[in-house]
Amino acid sequence: MSDVITSPKHYAGKYGVEAKEAMRNMANRPLSEAVVPMTPMAVFWWCAAFKYLWRFPFKNGRQDVLKCRECLSNLEHELWRHDPQDGGGERGVE
Repeated sequence: MSDVITSPKHYAGKYGVEAKEAMRNMANRPLSEAVVPMTPMAVFWWCAAFKYLWRFPFKNGRQDVLKCRECLSNLEHELWRHDPQDGGGERGVE
């Protein structure tokens, strides 16, 4: 039986991987490796979008897809609010 507080079923994958473990794995990579400079707020929006996308088929369906889209919009604003013409923000691209 799943613990609805610490391990809700809609966050657990078939092989026991939970969304929080996947987010921890991707968010803890050194930001110096990122192609796009990530602020702490950008990391938050990135993880929030991931969470909604991970769970949408098993929890709130379309509502979670819409929440994911809102998080992605916030992420885009956070990353490129100072230079809206910067379509990628890639470092080292010539």
